[in-house]
Amino acid sequence: MAITMAIGVGISAFSALKFQADMGILLAFLFIVNMLGAVLLLPTLAAYLLGGSKGNPPSGWLWPRYF
Repeated sequence: MAITMAIGVGISAFSALKFQADMGILLAFLFIVNMLGAVLLLPTLAAYLLGGSKGNPPSGWLWPRYF
């Protein structure tokens, strides 16, 4: 979803208005960085802070006992 939004906003980089072109590039870049942080950083940080390791769920999670 963020890639689609970044492409849509990134099109404004071809605008004749310099400020709009610069802001389009900046906003597209921020969308991509935000997507990468949400996909890569948040799960890693959550696993680290909640104590999960090697596929085992953290002890506080409601996890089915048969797994």
